[in-house]
Amino acid sequence: MMMEAMIKRALDGNFFAVNFNTGRIVTVDVPHDYIPDHKPMFYDFVSDKPPIKEAPPVIELDEIAAGPLLVDCAPKLKEILDAVSAVLRIGRLDLMSLRRAPHIAQGRQIFYWFARYYTAHSYPEIGLFCGKRDHSTVIHGVRKIDREFEALRPRMEAIAARIGVDLSLPLREAA
Repeated sequence: MMMEAMIKRALDGNFFAVNFNTGRIVTVDVPHDYIPDHKPMFYDFVSDKPPIKEAPPVIELDEIAAGPLLVDCAPKLKEILDAVSAVLRIGRLDLMSLRRAPHIAQGRQIFYWFARYYTAHSYPEIGLFCGKRDHSTVIHGVRKIDREFEALRPRMEAIAARIGVDLSLPLREAA
């Protein structure tokens, strides 16, 4: 089976890619004279070197020293919103509305928390998606769920299972 990969980051002449079939992160050492016969898949984002001719060797990595790599296979904001809506039994429109009932506000904050830790979206992007809210509202919601996490653990685990993430392995660290 052919590995489908996208280049995500270049570091020290090596490329980091994600195998979307297995979800594994690999490093790819690419010769600079490789020119593919199809749409270029490998490109040096750092030095803008020309495409290369030979297929690059792939080396599996156990760990990336450069830190967490946010990948395209992370859940989408809509998937998170759907999961929060289903688990907490709150309508998607209610989560995105201006309503401030405690159970709706908490559901919205849980959405912020998952969106922040499991996607590459910034606070302003998350707020814009969830009813044009200010970034400071999203920051407050994320911090509040951080404080109340243990009390909310069963709900958080149910939501994490729906979107296919592991609560112990967020894609990014706390801000």
